[in-house]
Amino acid sequence: MTGVPTQQHDEETMTDLQRAERIKTAITTHSTYERIEEMTGVNITTLKRIASGKRDVYASELEKIAEATQESPVYLMFGEDKDMVKKGKLMFDGRRNKVAEAAMFSLYNIRTLKDDEIIVIAKLIAGLQAMRVSERFFLKDLEKLRDLKDSEGDE
Repeated sequence: MTGVPTQQHDEETMTDLQRAERIKTAITTHSTYERIEEMTGVNITTLKRIASGKRDVYASELEKIAEATQESPVYLMFGEDKDMVKKGKLMFDGRRNKVAEAAMFSLYNIRTLKDDEIIVIAKLIAGLQAMRVSERFFLKDLEKLRDLKDSEGDE
């Protein structure tokens, strides 16, 4: 059935609204929409749409708002640490909290790296994936050899 909200959809919507509320609070606590517009270059209408949850925030806008309001961009995006873990559970379903936290940390902080460093990381990931595939095939071959040896020993 299309159009039927799921629990995950509801949780994601709630997370988006909580993010909008954190951004709104940061703006109104620190200054005014007009002043934040001057400081960030983000149009006041856009700021209000972001703060009301009618529009999601782009990473570049979030960084500017965080700098202008002297808030952590990680806090504005994910909330407190416990909220980040909950969001991580949505993003990395079935993984332990430390894995989800490490993945979110990596994804968020990759923006601080130089282009060539990002390319190196991509190659490392591709190498790890290839190694894991090779290991699976190698283990299957070992199992076949072991089974063959066991069957020869039984005869």
